[in-house]
Amino acid sequence: MTDTSYLSQPLYSTIGTDPDFQELVTLFVQEMPQRIQKILNHLHQGNLEGLHHICHQLKGSAGGYGFPPISLAADQVVQAIRKHGPEEEIR
Repeated sequence: MTDTSYLSQPLYSTIGTDPDFQELVTLFVQEMPQRIQKILNHLHQGNLEGLHHICHQLKGSAGGYGFPPISLAADQVVQAIRKHGPEEEIR
């Protein structure tokens, strides 16, 4: 089983204090509730293709906006789907 204890800690962007990126990071964070809802919808519908797509996008964007833990978690979902892992692992 994968260690996900890092997910219970507050997340801060590694670039969030950079004035050139503050507005973009804020927008990314503001859009997270919609992304989370899409992820949950795909999970509940059993739509692994849609889940793979959104998590693949989130992996890249979260990394780009300075949120490595989100990027890592999204990558774990993508990898679990690719290897046809059990539902528990995908969740």
